[in-house]
Amino acid sequence: LLNNAERLRVFFANQMSRLIDMEYTPRLELANVIINGDYRGIYMLSENVKRDKSCRIDVDKEDGYIIELDSYFWNETFSIPSKLTRFLQWTLKCPKPEDLTPEQEANIRSDIARFESSVSAADYPEVMDVHSMARWILLHDIVGTHDPGGSNIYIARKNREPSSLMRMPVVWDMGSSMENLESFSRTHTERGLFFYRLFN
Repeated sequence: LLNNAERLRVFFANQMSRLIDMEYTPRLELANVIINGDYRGIYMLSENVKRDKSCRIDVDKEDGYIIELDSYFWNETFSIPSKLTRFLQWTLKCPKPEDLTPEQEANIRSDIARFESSVSAADYPEVMDVHSMARWILLHDIVGTHDPGGSNIYIARKNREPSSLMRMPVVWDMGSSMENLESFSRTHTERGLFFYRLFN
């Protein structure tokens, strides 16, 4: 449940996401909630992150995916440990873990390993769409994000075609925006995230 300040921060970050043309910006609605005549406050309704070719994140159902570098991995039925940080693990948004085929799992594990090694080897442009990553980081810098990690780092890949790179299509969980306005966002300094290695 967000307080009023956090709702404003999320709303502002959401509008900035549209302005810098992120691939996907979740739709938000503010709603006054009244139950049996009792006013319960202003709530923010938001789309969640999922696959949808026409209006959310375009990934193929058969061989595409959306993964999350997740601080709440312990709450999921399936996760893949990260070699870049001991505090986060990769979890699945699409396909659902129960729908994952052995081939899909092997491909996702291979992509994660390749991406993580590319960060250290500095050949990440061969694996990651650099423009989507730069746009993601830029948005965090513009809105002054204090918490660059946690439950908000999503990576998608459309399919297995060689031209299909991993990409960062959406920003999420922006309740800590406008808390770091005197410098770059903490994506630049948080040693537990792969951005720090890229900047250094």
